[in-house]
Amino acid sequence: MYVHIPSLFYYDAFFMISDGVATEAGTITAPIDRFSAWKKINVGDAIIENRPLDTMMYGLFNKFE
Repeated sequence: MYVHIPSLFYYDAFFMISDGVATEAGTITAPIDRFSAWKKINVGDAIIENRPLDTMMYGLFNKFE
């Protein structure tokens, strides 16, 4: 017999905040002190500290093919 169990967390909403210098991301229900920076684009990359907005845009919004 086949039983389908629906996914518990199918969608996830998050916020990205930036002032052009500092950039942080967190979930929709998290308080501001729980937001954190996105430091790498890929797992094997070195930490990029001088371009936080680009790092978060390409790391967090990367589409998988």
